[in-house]
Amino acid sequence: PLRLFRHRGFMIATVAMFFAFSSFMGPNVLIPLWLQTNMNYTATTAGQMMAFNGLVAVCVAPIAANLIGKIDPRLMMSTGLAIVALDTFWRTSFNTDMTFWGLVPAQMALGFGMPLFFIPLMSISMSSVLPEETASAAGLFGFLRTTAGAFATGVIVFAWRDATVQNHAQIAGTLNNTAGTLAQLHAAGQSAQQALMSVDNMVQTQSVMLGTNNIFAVVAVIVACVSAGIWLIPKPKKLARAGGGGH
Repeated sequence: PLRLFRHRGFMIATVAMFFAFSSFMGPNVLIPLWLQTNMNYTATTAGQMMAFNGLVAVCVAPIAANLIGKIDPRLMMSTGLAIVALDTFWRTSFNTDMTFWGLVPAQMALGFGMPLFFIPLMSISMSSVLPEETASAAGLFGFLRTTAGAFATGVIVFAWRDATVQNHAQIAGTLNNTAGTLAQLHAAGQSAQQALMSVDNMVQTQSVMLGTNNIFAVVAVIVACVSAGIWLIPKPKKLARAGGGGH
């Protein structure tokens, strides 16, 4: 029922959800891929890293739910996305020397910011439509959220690989003293082919790292824009409480 988009609050909330959820998939998709393909993490260790996000979110979610109706939900949503944007900007400075515990604070910050956005989002969007339209609005909202996640996963992975290839070509074209490096590797006992592969592996490692940073930079800009756009939503007079799993 596209007539639901005649409500400005619902329309803006839905657009914000689409881009925010798409951006949220960035860290969730890229971090495990990067850790396993570039940082030699096992699937178990990468999963343990991602768990810090969920642990913090579980603690923050009840607090965010209790704040609904007490403070302006737009302030909660904008603050949550601002935290995520700053966290994502921080991720653009990551490098291949990052340790496990050096990455944990970034995951915790993400888990802190997202509940502040998603929990009041459902309430403010449902409060923007007529009571008889609530069921249709909830269904459309959930459909677009699922679509956003699927769409973002494909786009982000493709863009990450494309950025990696471009960075690889740029780095390979600006290497200094390659002959000296190959000679040192050859003197260390590697064959000519092995030495070339070693240099290429080093270039590939840095290319993947730069590609990851590039994607996070784009995601951070999108989240920052959505954080500012939240204030276009009219302040609801009465908020609807999000049901179980609504966020």
